This record gives sequence, structure tokens and C-alpha cells, in this order.
Amino acid sequence: MKPLPIELQAARTSLGKTHDYFNSILWNLQFIEKPGIGTMGTDKHWRTYYDPEFLKKCSRQELEGTLVHEMQHLLCHHFERADFYHDKKLYNVAGDMEMNQGILDSGLKLPACIDYALPSKEGFPDGKLAEEYYKMLQDKYEDGPGGQGKKGKGPPQPGKCGSCSGNPMEGEDPAPAEGDVISKAERDLLTHEAAKQIEQAIKEGRGNVPGNLKRWADELLHPQVKWTKELASRVRRASAEASGKQNYSYRKASRRTIPGEQCVIKPSMVSYLPQVGLIFDTSGSMGDKDIQKSLSECKGVLDAMTGSGIGVHYFSVDAAVAAAGKANSMKQVKLGGGGGTDMRVGMEAAAILRPRLDVVVVFTDGDTPWPDEPMPYRTVVILTRGERQGVPKDYKVITVN
Repeated sequence: MKPLPIELQAARTSLGKTHDYFNSILWNLQFIEKPGIGTMGTDKHWRTYYDPEFLKKCSRQELEGTLVHEMQHLLCHHFERADFYHDKKLYNVAGDMEMNQGILDSGLKLPACIDYALPSKEGFPDGKLAEEYYKMLQDKYEDGPGGQGKKGKGPPQPGKCGSCSGNPMEGEDPAPAEGDVISKAERDLLTHEAAKQIEQAIKEGRGNVPGNLKRWADELLHPQVKWTKELASRVRRASAEASGKQNYSYRKASRRTIPGEQCVIKPSMVSYLPQVGLIFDTSGSMGDKDIQKSLSECKGVLDAMTGSGIGVHYFSVDAAVAAAGKANSMKQVKLGGGGGTDMRVGMEAAAILRPRLDVVVVFTDGDTPWPDEPMPYRTVVILTRGERQGVPKDYKVITVN
């Protein structure tokens, strides 16, 4: 195997020391010499192509910045995000804008021989996503790359970043055979390791992490699921399990009943309709905003259940059950209370209700005691603020973001 040029070896070694959180990616890139391409670019399979003449034009610091630029395209999955956009070249520019200022702010440099894209060059604000810059570029340059925009000139031309940016470069090798490069599963593990190292660097106070990578690592390691979707999923799941229940009923005779004077009427099987309850914390600690959150977001639960025609049971609770009833729409929900906090009284009231409830959703700020004994229904707790501390482990908890 041909050794790497000394310029590339020096840049990789130096970068591995000053920005060690990139090492899981940096040392797994497959470098391929491509004379005549005039630059350095990476494909989505982690193969990095370089022109030896380009390496000679760049300082070590500029090559370090170029390596980081290519790796960020991979980490940010620009090659997948670009699939949603028709103009791949324009998205390449937008992706560069998402990263380049952060690279410079982290103390690295980008090649002076390349007119690299920066938000400031176009009068755009820093710190936006590629998708936002794409829209800004579209608004400013109506005709796309090469066209004439509102100010009589075309938008910035994309660099030859390669298919890692969603915009393949000339000279990329064909798709590799299985085993010729590291697998997608391995790439995902290495990417996750890079995110953990970035988070660790931030905790230790090392100030050379590009701003967009801080956001990326946090989103990867601590994804925030839209809580309303999670709530809807949980209620649907519990309801589906309840709906699968069946029982015998004499309201309608079984088809196996044989008519006659001495016939025995057999019951038929009937499907079970799930019963859902909503408990609203209306204590003084909740506050108007928390109560409004509860009301607005439980509308989805009502919409999902009222199609069955049975509606939902609701309880308004502070230190006692201040109001209770059955509702088919938000207009029918009556709230009261405003005193102390004890969700146990509402949960116990829901437990003795007949027909028995299958799932109960509790909207609360979490500042309440909880039952010591398990409830005879599935419990989903929506925390409007605070943490899970104190909530029983067998309850599903969803925090409102």
C-alpha cells in the first residue's frame, strides 16, 4: 500500500492531538490518491480522495480544517439530508455554510486557494441549519447556481466536497463491494463514539468544539421525541391491547344457537371498547401555562378516542377531586380546584370507576405524592416541568419539552 503523503500524515497526526474527539472518524477514513481533481473530497462511504498537488498548496492548518470539513459532512449526514432537495449543488453550498464558520471559530483554517462559502459573505446570520441556508439562498438567487440572482450575480459555487455533502464529485470510485470499506453499522458506531467524545470535550471545558457540532452531538445522544406523538403512540398501544379483548354477551345470540322449543341460547363474542381516563392536576403549583398545556395537548387523546363513540372520563384534581365527568370534546371538560396537590385521590377515583379504565393519562408538574400500590390500569404521566423523580417505575413518563 502506498504511504500517505507527508503533508497529509502531518495534518492528520496534529489534528488527532488538538481535536481528539474526531479520532474515531479520522483514523477510519480510507485515503485514495486522485491526481488531477484539484482538491480533497470524500464520498458517503468514508473514502477520501486527494490530489497531491492540492496538498502542496495548503498549509498544515488548512489541511486540518479541510479534514474537519469533510468529516462534518459525514457526521451531519448531509448526504442523506440532501435527498430532500432537487438542487444538490445549492444544498452543498448550504451545508458548507452550516459548518465553515464553526470550523474557523474553533481555531482551524480553510484553504486560501478555495473560495469557501460563509454565511457572512451572503449577509446571512450564523448558526443556522443547512436547510435554512438553502431557503435563504433560494430567496436571494432565484435561478439557482449559475443563474442570475436578484443582485445580478449567481450564488456561490459549491466546493468539490464529494458525495458526503450530497453532491458527488467527478472521480469518485464506484460503490464499493461489501467488505471493501467499513460497514454502515460500524460507521454508525464510530459516529456515536465521536458524539460522546465531543460531549466529553465540552464538559471538560475544551473550547475548540465547533458550535454546530455541539448541537449535533446533543441531538444524537439526547434525542427529544415530540412528546405529543409519544403520548398518542402510548394511548393507541394501550387502547389496541384493550380492543383485542373479547367477551361473551347475550345481547346477541350466537350463530351456533339452534332454534327450537328447548334450545339453549348461546352468547356471541363481542369486541371490547377501550376505556380511557384523563386526570388534570389543577393545584396551585401548576400555574396557568401548565394547565393550558394540559388542555391543549389532551385534545389529541380526545380526538383519537371519540371516534369510538364512548368518549373519555376526566378528573380535575388538586388535594381532592374538584370535578369529574365524561367528555367527547374539549368543550365538555370542566376544571376546578387550585389548592394543594395529591394526584392519588384522582387515581384512586379512576380505579373504582366502572366500567374499569384501561389507560389513564395524568397531566401534572410532578409535585405530588404517588400511590404505593399498583393501579388496575396502565398509567401514563405527562410532566409539564420537572423530572421523573418520585414517579413509580412502572408508569410511563413523558416530559413536555
